[in-house]
Amino acid sequence: MDKANIDQYPEIPVKRQLGEAYPIWIETHKSLFQSFEDFIDHALKYDPECDKLKKDFCK
Repeated sequence: MDKANIDQYPEIPVKRQLGEAYPIWIETHKSLFQSFEDFIDHALKYDPECDKLKKDFCK
């Protein structure tokens, strides 16, 4: 996730976890994937166990 899609994932506490570093992160970080779902699809290519993650989180 990055500035373009962070609002799609309110359950992930990035701002709290990064604290003072959040303003810099939100302005400079660029995600490698368009969405969490894209990340899981990529991970599935390497680890079939990630399929459970997809079922649990990508409903």
